[in-house]
Amino acid sequence: MARIQEPTQNDWASFYEKGVQEKAEALYRYLYDGGNMEVVASQVYGSTDQSACQNVSEIMRCYGFSGQNSGYFSRRKKYELEFEDFVAFAKAYPKGCKDWPQHSTIDAFMEKRHNARIMARQQKQSNRVSETQSQTHSYEPDWYVESRETKEDRVSKSSGSSGSSGDAGEIIGAFVGFIVVIAIIWFVLDKLGVFKFIASAFAWVANALSVICAFLCIGCILGAVCMPLWVIATKRKLRNYLPTIVAMFVLSAAFAYFTAGWLLQGIVASAVAYGAYKLFELFKR
Repeated sequence: MARIQEPTQNDWASFYEKGVQEKAEALYRYLYDGGNMEVVASQVYGSTDQSACQNVSEIMRCYGFSGQNSGYFSRRKKYELEFEDFVAFAKAYPKGCKDWPQHSTIDAFMEKRHNARIMARQQKQSNRVSETQSQTHSYEPDWYVESRETKEDRVSKSSGSSGSSGDAGEIIGAFVGFIVVIAIIWFVLDKLGVFKFIASAFAWVANALSVICAFLCIGCILGAVCMPLWVIATKRKLRNYLPTIVAMFVLSAAFAYFTAGWLLQGIVASAVAYGAYKLFELFKR
């Protein structure tokens, strides 16, 4: 790039007051779009007067560029750049050419951005090709698929027919084995007198529970009858003891129910156990 005269102190003072976006747009319009000072001033400041052109000239001089560099990156270097690249450059070098001694700095900066953009595009295309290849499935000829399915059907049918006969034999064998085991257990329990013990135990437990419930039922009835007499004799208020009296009547009814239930269950259990014992005696004859 051709150099021009060094910026004055006034140029630097004005340059430092300009923002990053203003500097970046002036650089982009001049170095990439290739406009002259008036065109760039019109695009950046919306005016072509002397003040606007002077602002563009100050930015160019403080970055060390002359009019011969218009369109430098697009026409000479053939770089693919965007406005964001010049924004990044303006942020990286806010003090202009004081941040870097030679013009090759911006060349290296923009070349790196250009190469990164090219590599990103190539990587994106490579990923798209890989996705397309992964979605392409291999296929088999129709005649091969049909022959394979026919063979599999024959194998499954033959194995199914043999398997069904085998299952029936297993079921019969399991049933016979179950009957034999039950007969052996029945014989052992009879020899040990388990059936007699169960019958007597059920009868004893049922009778014991029936007796206990009967006593409790009688006690609750006596309490429910005697409590009102005691309340009257002691001149107490009957309504204070009414819940207790009602509870005793309810408990007596419940114990009466349990007495009958346990007695009935004992009779039924004893009958069942005794019947099983007699049935086995009958089979032994």
